[in-house]
Amino acid sequence: RPDGAPLLSADGPDLATAPSATILLRNALGRPRAATNGLLAVGYNHGSAPSLTYAEAEATLVAQLLGGEALVGPAPKSEALLARAGGARLLHVACHAAYNAVDPLATALQLGGGDALSAQTIIERLRLHCDLVTLSACTSGLSKVVSGDELLGLPRAMLYAGAPAVVCTLWEADDCAALIVSYFLYRGLAAGAGPAAALRSAVTTLRALSGRAVLDLLAGLRSGWPEALGVLRDPPLDAAALDQAPYADPLIWAPFLLIGRPD
Repeated sequence: RPDGAPLLSADGPDLATAPSATILLRNALGRPRAATNGLLAVGYNHGSAPSLTYAEAEATLVAQLLGGEALVGPAPKSEALLARAGGARLLHVACHAAYNAVDPLATALQLGGGDALSAQTIIERLRLHCDLVTLSACTSGLSKVVSGDELLGLPRAMLYAGAPAVVCTLWEADDCAALIVSYFLYRGLAAGAGPAAALRSAVTTLRALSGRAVLDLLAGLRSGWPEALGVLRDPPLDAAALDQAPYADPLIWAPFLLIGRPD
């Protein structure tokens, strides 16, 4: 903003982007609202180095919050996602993503041991009738500009598959920060906020949390869902960070963005 503060602030505006006006009108704003209330969450901690710590807990948390189904662990999940996601109003994927700058349609989500779901396969086989897809995976928002100024990558694949809006990341997101953003994002959606407003609130909340508040939040999640989230570990925060905002650096909070329909 002119005063030097980030454009993204607690009092607005809500921000959304689109690959093009045509995609926004046809694939985002023109999609009907989902007729179901289901949620499918998929999480996998490994796939490539370094291993993730919170992805499977994040998928479990999202499913617990909205009464959905969580598929986690090392077993292959691509076929299950392709078969079940069509009946969900919300699809959440927490894992590693492998961006391919040479062949963007080969960019893939690592969903299990030896199991990768590529953008090409999503376009060819996935049919969604949802309101939102969240790709909580590093670099999931990267696209390549090809002939005709077309943007190809995972977000475009999900839009083609039927998603009117996609939350994704532009660079490697902090593992714990992604879990916290997802928690507040789905709390906002459950309260009736649109995707853009819910994401804005989630990111600005993350940015303002003190280290002590982060530890209290994780302790509360473990206490609230001990069987599902008892595996949650505290992030490595030193004593000096407890009364500061450890996630205030834009490198941590700024990669999250919404592509498509904002409300």
